[in-house]
This record gives sequence, C-alpha cells and structure tokens, in this order.
Amino acid sequence: YGDEVFKKEKTYTFGAAPDRALYAKAVELMKQQSAPYFLALQTISSHEPYETPDGNGEKITLKYVDKNIYTFYQDLQKAHFFDNGILIILADHRKIDIASDAEKEKYGKTTPSRILGTVVGKGIPKGVIYDTPIQHIDFYYSLKKLVGKNNILTRDKYNDVFTNKENRDWAIRYCRYFLNDNGYVIMKGQKEGYNIESGETYIKEYINAYKIFQYNNRQSRTKTTKNYLSGNFTERLLKETFKN
Repeated sequence: YGDEVFKKEKTYTFGAAPDRALYAKAVELMKQQSAPYFLALQTISSHEPYETPDGNGEKITLKYVDKNIYTFYQDLQKAHFFDNGILIILADHRKIDIASDAEKEKYGKTTPSRILGTVVGKGIPKGVIYDTPIQHIDFYYSLKKLVGKNNILTRDKYNDVFTNKENRDWAIRYCRYFLNDNGYVIMKGQKEGYNIESGETYIKEYINAYKIFQYNNRQSRTKTTKNYLSGNFTERLLKETFKN
C-alpha cells in the first residue's frame, strides 16, 4: 500500500499522510490477516522540516510522534497483538544535524551512528537496555532466525536483537557518499573507529551481505546486481534472496 490509500488525508512532511492515518490503516490490515504475517510501516513525521497536524517545530513534532506511536501501541494491546506478536521500532539514521559537544564526549566516534531501536513483545524484559553493538542488518538476521523454517542462512557473528548475547564487538558504519571500502568505518566500543584494512576479508563479506540487504529493497533483480556482489557467502545469500 502507498499514497493511494491516503488520498483523502492532508499531507505533511515529504507529502506523507499523518501518523494517525498510517497506524489506523495498519490496525485495519492486521485484523484481516491470519498468522503468521509481517507488516512493515514507514513513518516520516519525525524527519525535518518537522510538519505535523499539531503544529511545526522539533519539540512539537517529537510530542506528536510519541503520542501517536503510544496510541498505536494501545491499539495493538486491545487487539491482543502481543499475545504472539513482536513490535520493532527502528530509526534509519540519526537526525540530520550537527552533533553537540556533549554527544561527542559521551559517544565518541559512534555519535553519528546512534539511533532509536526498541523491541516490544512477550518474554522481552521491560525497561532493559542492551549495550551490545547493533546495526540494521542484525534485525534482518534476528528475524530470520526467529520466524524461519528449515535451513536458515545467517551470518555466524550477528548480534541477536532479542537477546543481550554478543557474538561480535564491532559494528559497521556506512557513509553513503562513498562506493569503495573507504566509505565504511568499523566502530568498536564507544570511542574507537578505523577504516577497513585490505586484509579484513571477514568484514568485507559482512559488508557485501549488507549490500544485498540494501539492494533487495532498492534494486530490481538484475544481473547487474549479481555482478556487484562477490564471495561464497554473499553468493549463497544472493541466490536465496533473489531466487525468483
């Protein structure tokens, strides 16, 4: 579903419908599904230039976002979604703004990579904060492990977002403005960061797997995409991801 569903709604940031309409449509669709199912929602309301039905500006927008996502959470509770469902709230990037000195002092080189990540569901401890290094592709692998059947192809050293088990102590930060290896930085701990060295083949394989994850969402299934990726692991994952 896309913009055609919300033609009667007044639009705001990037021409998107208000959160209220998006979440209401989500609840409507969920009631029509039989388990298991996967539903992905993308809200843009927290993005600059901060335009909402409640007014404009960063503070007003944050209150608006919190209010609507809490209402959505309550609707999920009323629908007994959490009896056998998991809600994942995930940001795609830190806000596009200069980091403060306080942030840099606290988080060091990992400052630009800090994003919101919340998991809500039965059996997940309330109020617990995991401090293991997590990146977007970890959600992909964690979900595959959680809902997959038979042989599930996953990276050995991903950090499971549903536990606090640490299989690796680093994460990769990607700079979208570079297409070569120098566009990737390895984040280790809170204040360390370094460019990928030529001999770090394991990390390069991990990056290629991440490229597959990105291209699965952005590119058509073409030979060009296949030629862009390399390595035994990525070939296997490529065949699975693009098997049609």
